[in-house]
Amino acid sequence: MFGSCESLYCTRMRAIDLPKGFTVDTRLLEILRCPLTQRPLRLLDKDGLRALNQARAASGVPSVAWTAALVTDDGRRAYPIEDDIPVLLAGAGIDAGDITGLVAAKPP
Repeated sequence: MFGSCESLYCTRMRAIDLPKGFTVDTRLLEILRCPLTQRPLRLLDKDGLRALNQARAASGVPSVAWTAALVTDDGRRAYPIEDDIPVLLAGAGIDAGDITGLVAAKPP
């Protein structure tokens, strides 16, 4: 099911706080895996995305802020979502294990 809203209701009706206007197919989220670790991926909530972008900015590497991201269920790797498309290339992901406040929206 595709939809555009501020909150996404997963197949089990758990709300996930997403950036405004973001769309996603919940069936896709159920099958996506990290290309390096094969761990399940979850959408990063707004607070986690803010923490991720702050950590990236503090690293000193020039970069554009991510508007949406997926994170492994253990919070160790994060991948950007660009134009509603998850970029699941090993080189596009970042090590997120040391970022405080990184919270993935967990399934019920």
